[in-house]
Amino acid sequence: MSTVYRYEIVRINASPTMNTNYLHTFVNPVFVGDKVNPNTQDSELLTVIAVEHYQESSVLYCE
Repeated sequence: MSTVYRYEIVRINASPTMNTNYLHTFVNPVFVGDKVNPNTQDSELLTVIAVEHYQESSVLYCE
């Protein structure tokens, strides 16, 4: 059984939506300094600046 980590990727100075339709899943936990790909059109790797954890998911603040 593998653990799935759910994150919403948010750009710095934006607010999270807390909408489950915008969650990205990873098989490994994500930490500050990691680079993530939001999987959107014309997406680029974003650097994680901060992580906030909530009951339903976590938020990755990126630049």
